[in-house]
Amino acid sequence: MQIAIDLGFGYTKAVSSDNRVIFPSAVAPSDANTIEGFNTIGHIIELKKPGEIKKRTLSFGERAIKEGRAVELSLDNQKFTKEASAVLALAAAGLIGAKDSVDLAVGLPINTYKNKQYREDVIKTLKSINAYVSIDGGPERYITFSNVFCFAQGVGAVYALDNIPKNGLIGLIDIGFFTTDMVLFECNDGVITPLPTYFRSVNQGVSRALQLFLDNFTRQTGASLTLINAMNVWKRKEVRYNGQEINIEDMVRDAKNYAARTITSSIREIWTEHIGMIDQILMAGGGAIELGDAIKNMLPQVQQINDPQFANAVGFYKMAQIAMNKTKTA
Repeated sequence: MQIAIDLGFGYTKAVSSDNRVIFPSAVAPSDANTIEGFNTIGHIIELKKPGEIKKRTLSFGERAIKEGRAVELSLDNQKFTKEASAVLALAAAGLIGAKDSVDLAVGLPINTYKNKQYREDVIKTLKSINAYVSIDGGPERYITFSNVFCFAQGVGAVYALDNIPKNGLIGLIDIGFFTTDMVLFECNDGVITPLPTYFRSVNQGVSRALQLFLDNFTRQTGASLTLINAMNVWKRKEVRYNGQEINIEDMVRDAKNYAARTITSSIREIWTEHIGMIDQILMAGGGAIELGDAIKNMLPQVQQINDPQFANAVGFYKMAQIAMNKTKTA
């Protein structure tokens, strides 16, 4: 079976030939107990490595965010070799229905991808994973990643495009939770020529807006919220705190506009002399949904692609297929 997983800082996305899943990239210690009469949210994963007797039980996704007391939501560029990322990869694989030996495609932010040693470490770490996995009390399945392909974020989103412009200078910005990746390429009669000097990632994304919102909320209420709390709160129009209704729409709008300005400034700085000559700037990533309208107001060439949140995962899947076909015909 072949799958692709986009281990995003905010959300984990996975696709196979006939399925797709998405959940927040959060993991927390848990037990598998539920209270009868109530619906449960999110998911539970039970893990057991070969030779081990005792299972580990963890919550992930929405359940980790809402119920976890020791939630891991990493904003570390080196997170991809850490245990939490291995758990998220197994959780995504289990949730999508993978079992036994699996061909896996993943991606890294462009600047992290350029570090060849770290890229090889990520592949080595993922290849070393093997465990018996049960999701939400379901049947136990053995999962291991036999072949691992690692690509650059943003580039994956290019491969996900249904219609690539026939001609022109094209930019793609992939706005994630913690990073924004930028790719610039030329199209000549449908042939893509990448301009890797202008491939870059910056540590700016939706989390920047969330942090600004947190700061404003704290100043107004005195409340000390975490980034996890903010993910739950800021999608509402009003919040009740200490019995008082607080309208947060202005706080959220201001935070999104500030984060969009920061990202737009980085785009202009990195693409420098080309910025005015770019025919089209395509926008992908979950951040395109959260910050897209504000960025469109600042960069008139911007156009959001279809299904932006899954673009990298879909692109990684296609790139791995191409790589495997080349190997078979070599």
